[in-house]
Amino acid sequence: NNQQNEITYRYRYKSDRNNEVVNYANYEIGARIVHSLTSSTYFPIEYTKLINQFVNIPTLSTALSSFMKSFYEVMRLDSGVGEPEDLLKNDMTPGSCWAMKGENGYVTVILPHIIDINSVSISHISRSQAYDIKSAPKDFIIYASLDIDGPYESIIEGSYDINNSSNKQTFSALYPMYGQYIKLQVLNNFGHEFYTCIYKFEVHGNI
Repeated sequence: NNQQNEITYRYRYKSDRNNEVVNYANYEIGARIVHSLTSSTYFPIEYTKLINQFVNIPTLSTALSSFMKSFYEVMRLDSGVGEPEDLLKNDMTPGSCWAMKGENGYVTVILPHIIDINSVSISHISRSQAYDIKSAPKDFIIYASLDIDGPYESIIEGSYDINNSSNKQTFSALYPMYGQYIKLQVLNNFGHEFYTCIYKFEVHGNI
């Protein structure tokens, strides 16, 4: 729509003025997570046990149950596990990542526009900043589609390098492809058993 086009235009103008590559997987301009096509978030086991003990009690009042769920949300944020939307934002503060459950998984993003995709970027904090660098994503595949139901085509296969001097690493598409639904499939991390931390995911191309 016109409002979305105006938002994107202003963002592109700002990026060009700052000599930055436009990121269409940006929450501020309308990129969103497709939760039905995204892996679960990791939750520390003690919080999971705590909430399950309370919210599943039949006699527990609605108000108290709601309070416990709110308390759980605060604990979730405080433990640094984040939410998938975090990788569409610009906060690179240590701990401000999305902790995807397990060593492998996926996240799907709907862009605000159909674009001709030419590359993606993945960012992680440096080894010196990280609490545990083993949770950084390693090997991955990028899929793109014009429709939420697919078909999804593989356009990038890459590996994030934790020893690279650049925290932001860009990977070019094997061939240009138009798409609006982008799936990041993480195949493994650097050895963390319980979760994989993704700080920032960017999609580049042309409208």
